[in-house]
Amino acid sequence: MQVSTCKEDLVMFNAIRKFPQGTNLKDEMNGAMKRVRAQGVRHPKGYLDKLVRKYSKKGIEYPRILMRLGDPNITKHEHYKEVMKKKGKLLDFGCGTGDDLRQLIKDGYPKKDLLGFDIDWSSIDLGFDLYRDRSRMKGIFIVSKEPHFKQSTFDIVYSGSVLHTMRQTAKVTRYLDTTREILKAGGVLFGSTLGSFKTMNKEKRTTFLTKKSFHSLLRKKGFRNIDIVRIDETQQSVGKRRYWFFAVKE
Repeated sequence: MQVSTCKEDLVMFNAIRKFPQGTNLKDEMNGAMKRVRAQGVRHPKGYLDKLVRKYSKKGIEYPRILMRLGDPNITKHEHYKEVMKKKGKLLDFGCGTGDDLRQLIKDGYPKKDLLGFDIDWSSIDLGFDLYRDRSRMKGIFIVSKEPHFKQSTFDIVYSGSVLHTMRQTAKVTRYLDTTREILKAGGVLFGSTLGSFKTMNKEKRTTFLTKKSFHSLLRKKGFRNIDIVRIDETQQSVGKRRYWFFAVKE
């Protein structure tokens, strides 16, 4: 049996797709290049200007992805060491630039057990451009309008900053249904998402869940041993709560 989710359920919403006020493409590209160079990546002379020219024409589909590229969130998760010990087949479900996959490999996770999924190549290609590792990394990414995985394929699913990008709770629900289907019994779902200080009106972004509603949703979808850690944070002009979550499939 294969499990699929409609493309629209996984599309990251960003209607304006502009850099936040006070930032711009060149400065953020330069910052990202500095972060990846700190990890040992080398860029040729004039590479910044080359990338700025490229993405001035092409555009950055999700500007905030560039703004955090080179600073993998996955290592900040309090269950990260536990996951590293668990091992097994791991899916980065909505992998973006592939930052977290690269960090897993750097920290010793077997590359053969890693897979990144996204609905298009735009963010993945941005990662290739910054890390300059297309030939080494391309084989671990799958791009498709819909995910098609057999039931009980993965031991671990990582969801990094994906859930809050969906427009409706029903789409988050479908994503979690798919995740549960493709996880093995006892498999782990972990990651992070932005949440809300209070329940939002139906007309607004209903996927900025509260901690209570998120816990209830995970439980309803067949997960146990749920751990959600809340951190209040400010992202530019938008104050949100970041939830670091961990759950086990029943």
